[in-house]
Amino acid sequence: MNRNRSTLVHGFLPTWLQFLVLTWTAPFLAGQDAAPTQAKPDYSAELPRIPALSPQDSMRSIRVPEGYRLELAAAEPEIRDPVAMSFDENGRMYVVEMCDYSEQETESLGAIRLLEDRDHDGQYETSTLFASNLSWPTGVLCYDGGIFVAAAPDIWFLKDTNGDGKSDIQTKVLSGFGRSNVQGLLNSFCWGIDNRIYCQVSSSGATVVQPSKPDVAPLNLNGRDFSFDPKTMQLRPESGGGQHGMSFDDFGRRFTCHNSDHLQMYLYDDQYITANSNVPLPPSRLSIAADGPQANVFRLSPVEPWRNVRTRLRVSNQAAGPIEGGGRAAGYFTSGTGVTIVRGNAFSDDLKGMAIIGDVGSNIVHRKRLSEFGVAMVGERVDKESELIAATDIWFRPVQFANAPDGTLYIADLYREVIEHPKSLPEEIKKHLDLTSGRDRGRIYRLVPNGYQQPPAPELGRATIDQLIATLEHPNGWHRDTASRLLYERLADRRDVQVSPRSMDALDTIASSSVFPPARLHALGVLASIGAGQGRGVIQAALQDSHPRIRECAIRWNETTKDEQLTTALAALAQDPDPRVRLQLALSLNRFSLPESERITLALQLLALASDDRWLRAASLNAIGSNGLSAWKRLQVGQGRGGKSEVPLPVWQTIALLAGQQTSIDSWTALETILLSMDQETHQRQACIGLLKALQQRIPDIAARTAALAKLPDLNVACTKLISESRTRCLDPSLAIADRTEAIDIVSIEQSPEDIVVLAGLLNQREPQPVQQAVTKALMQYPSPEVATVLLDAWPSLSPRMRSLASDVLFSRAAWIEALLGRAGQGGFAISELEPAKIASLRNHPNASVQKLAGSVLKAQPTSNRQEVLTKYRAALTMPGNTERGKQAFAKVCAACHRLDGVGYELAPSLASYQFRGAEAILQNVIEPNREVNPQYLSYTIITADERIVTGMILEETVTSVTLVRGENLSETVDRSNIAEIKSSKVSLMPEGIETQLELQGMADLLSYLQSNIGSAR
Repeated sequence: MNRNRSTLVHGFLPTWLQFLVLTWTAPFLAGQDAAPTQAKPDYSAELPRIPALSPQDSMRSIRVPEGYRLELAAAEPEIRDPVAMSFDENGRMYVVEMCDYSEQETESLGAIRLLEDRDHDGQYETSTLFASNLSWPTGVLCYDGGIFVAAAPDIWFLKDTNGDGKSDIQTKVLSGFGRSNVQGLLNSFCWGIDNRIYCQVSSSGATVVQPSKPDVAPLNLNGRDFSFDPKTMQLRPESGGGQHGMSFDDFGRRFTCHNSDHLQMYLYDDQYITANSNVPLPPSRLSIAADGPQANVFRLSPVEPWRNVRTRLRVSNQAAGPIEGGGRAAGYFTSGTGVTIVRGNAFSDDLKGMAIIGDVGSNIVHRKRLSEFGVAMVGERVDKESELIAATDIWFRPVQFANAPDGTLYIADLYREVIEHPKSLPEEIKKHLDLTSGRDRGRIYRLVPNGYQQPPAPELGRATIDQLIATLEHPNGWHRDTASRLLYERLADRRDVQVSPRSMDALDTIASSSVFPPARLHALGVLASIGAGQGRGVIQAALQDSHPRIRECAIRWNETTKDEQLTTALAALAQDPDPRVRLQLALSLNRFSLPESERITLALQLLALASDDRWLRAASLNAIGSNGLSAWKRLQVGQGRGGKSEVPLPVWQTIALLAGQQTSIDSWTALETILLSMDQETHQRQACIGLLKALQQRIPDIAARTAALAKLPDLNVACTKLISESRTRCLDPSLAIADRTEAIDIVSIEQSPEDIVVLAGLLNQREPQPVQQAVTKALMQYPSPEVATVLLDAWPSLSPRMRSLASDVLFSRAAWIEALLGRAGQGGFAISELEPAKIASLRNHPNASVQKLAGSVLKAQPTSNRQEVLTKYRAALTMPGNTERGKQAFAKVCAACHRLDGVGYELAPSLASYQFRGAEAILQNVIEPNREVNPQYLSYTIITADERIVTGMILEETVTSVTLVRGENLSETVDRSNIAEIKSSKVSLMPEGIETQLELQGMADLLSYLQSNIGSAR
C-alpha cells in the first residue's frame, strides 16, 4: 500500500494537469465537426487508471465539518462492496455485498456478511459469510432472528438456526422483481411505524408473486413501491417512483430520491388513489429540494478522466448520448442515492432530523434541513459551497446510510474505481476501464460528533416485554424501531407467555401520556398493528393528541373504528390547524363507517379550508364520491362549515358537475330546482357551469343534448342566458382577464359552430395571452373542420407558447392533422415548426390515412443541422448583451418551462444547476436540447382510444391514470382504460428551434441575463 500511495502522490500533478487540459479544451472542441474516419481513435493516453487507497489513507482524504469526525467501522477483507446494512436486536450488522455490480449479472457473486463488534469499541472486527451465491443483492432487514434479503428477481428470508453465523434456512418469499437496470433494482427495506416492511421497487418494475401461495393473483408494481406484513406476507401497493434510497422520519413521513432529483417526499399513500376517480388526486410524490432537483454539489475530488473524455466526445458529435452538464461533467447532482433521515441520538439539531443524500458520482454526502411547507416539506441546503462529507479520493462511493444502535450515522462506501451504468460508456472508452476494479474492497464508516462516548452495546434480544415497552421512549430512533419490531414479533400472535395486563397497561400509558411524541407514536403503532388498541380506546383518544403527526397517523388507524364518539372527534379534526391532518382526514373519509350526511358535512368543512391546496381540495371532493347531489343540497342550504359562502366558488361548479354526472337525466328536474333556489348569483353561475359540463359529458351529441335541455325549461332559460352573456363578456376588454377566460370556457360548452368565428377573432397579438390560451383550449371542444382552418390561419402570428398549445389542438383529431399535412404539402405550413415529439408521432399514427400522408410530407421536408445552427449562434458568446432585453427574451422563449427572477414555470430542470457552467453550456442546451436529456425530462406520447395524441413528460403514474405535463405547467391526466399506446419520443420536452425566435443579438441578451441572474434560480 505504501508503494501505491507513493505512485499516487508523484503522479498526481500530471493527472491534474491532464484533467484541466481536457476541461478547458472541451468547449472549443465542441464547435468542431467530427472528421469522418474508419478507425476508432485510441484514448488510452488520456485515460490513466487511478489507484486505490488503503482504508486509512482514503479516510484521511475525506473532509467533514468542524465538530465531527469520521471513524472506520469495517473494511476489506472483512467486507466488500457494501450497498445496504441492517442491525439486529443485539447490534450485529448484516451487510449486503454487491460484488457483481455492474456487469456480472450471471455470476452470482453477491453475499451477506455478518459483522460483530465483540469488544464494543465501534469497530467490527469479526466477519462471517452468512450467505453467498446471490445475484445483484441490494437490500436487507432483520426480522424474527433472520433477515429479509432483496436480490432481484426475488426476496428471500434467511436464518441461522444452529448459531454458527451462517444461514441454514433459505426461503423464497416473493418473486417477480425486474432486473432490466442494474441501477434500478428493488432496494431500501424500511420498518414502518405501522410495523410493516416497506421496499422500493425502482425503475425495473415488478409483477410480484408469492411462491408459497400460487393461487394469489400477481401484483403489478410498475411505478409503485409496496409494503408487506412480515407475518402473513400480505402485500399492499404504496406510492412509489424513486430509484435508490428511501427513509422514514420520526413521524412516519416517507422520503426518496431519484437520480438527479435528490430529495422527494410522498404526500399520501397509493391505497387512496382508487377511492374515487371523479376528481383525480394530484401526484403523491413531490420534489422538495429548495435549490431544485439537479442542485449544485461541491466536490473536492478531480473529475474522472473517462468522464471528461466522454463529455468531449459527445459535445463534438463523436459519441452518442446526453452531454453531462451542458459540457461540464460534474458539479451538480447526477446520482443522488441512499436518502436517509438522521434519527440518531448522538447528534444535536445540527444534524438530527436532516435529510442525508449521497452522490456516488461526486464522492460527496449532502445534507438538507427539512421544514414544514403546507401539506409537504421543503429541504434547504445547510452547507454553503461545501458538503457534509466530501473526499478527494474518487473511489469514495457513499451509496447507502443507516441510523445505528450507537446513535451515529453509518455510511456504506461501495469503493469502486468506476461507478457508472455500463451502457452509458462508449466502447472506445470502456475498453480502457475495468468496471470490476474494487470488487475486492469496501468500507463502512460512521460519522460521530466530537466528544462522542461509545454507549453500551444493545441487548434487546434478551429484553422482556416490559423492557421493550420502556425502550419505545429511547431517544435513539434505531432503539424505538427495533423495540417496535420485537414487540410486533412477540405480541401479534400472542405467542409470548410474558404478556400480562400490566404490560398492556404500560403500553397504553406510553401511547397516551409519554412526554416524548415519537414514543407515543410507536406505542400507538404497536397497539394498532396487533389489534389491541381499539377496544381500550387508546387509538381513538389519539385523535385528540397534542402533536399533529400523531393525530395524522391516528386517523389512519381509526378507519375501522365504529363508535358514536368518533364523529365528534372527526368534526374537530376537520377544523385542525395542521394541513396534513386535514389531508389525511379527507383521504380517510371514505374508509370510515359514517352516515352519508356526516361524511358530506366533513368533506364540505374540509373544502372550506382547502384554499389553494390542490391535494386537500381533490381529496375532499373524492370523499364526496358518488354523493354529489346530496353534497350540493347540503351546500345550498348552508349546512357546511359556517354557511355556504365559505366554500370556494370553484367548488360549487365541481360539486354541481358531480351531481350532474351521477343523476339520471330523467331526474334532472331535482337539479333544476336546486339551481333556481340559489339566492347568490355568483354561486348559481358556477353551479350552472357545472351542470352544463355534466350534460356535455353525459350526452356528447349536440342535437341530443339540446333536446334533453329543452325538457328542462327553467334550466334551459338559465343556461341560455349564461351562454349569451358569456358571448358578450369574452369580447369585453374592460373585464378582468379571469372573467373573460371563464366566459370563453362557458361559450365552448354549447359547441355552436357560429362561435368558432367569434373565438377565432381573439387569436391575435392584441389580446392578452391568457385569453388566447383559453381560446385554443375551447376550440378543442368543437368537432368541426373549421377549427383546423382557424388555427392554421392564425399560426404565423402565434408566439412559441401559443404554437405549442395550438398544435396540441390540431393533433387531437385525425381530420385536423390531415388538414395540417395538406397545407404543409402545398407549402403553406412548415412541419419543422412543430415539436419533435409531434413530428415523431406522425410516422406511426394509428390512423392509416394520417400515416400515409405524413410519410409523403415528411420525406420532402429539409432536415435541420443543429451543429450548423450552433456554429452560427456561437458568435453571440462574444457579443455584449443587454440584461433588460434578455429578461424580455427569457419571458418570450424560456418561461414556459423555466422560472427565473419570479417569471415562468418550474417545469424543466432548475437553472440553478447552470450557475457555474458558463454561457457556452447554456447556448449548447438552447440550440441542442436533445443532446442532454435527463430521463425524467423526456417527452412521452400517449395515443388515446379515440386516436387523440397527448404529449409531455410523465408527471405521475397511478393505478388508474397517467399524467403528462408540458409547457406553462399545463397537465393532462389520461385514464389508463383510455390509453391505446404510450411511448417515449426519446427527445426533450424542450423543442428544437427555440433560436428561431432570437437573432444573434437577442441570444447575446438572453445569455447575459441568464448569467447575471441564474444564481437566484429556483
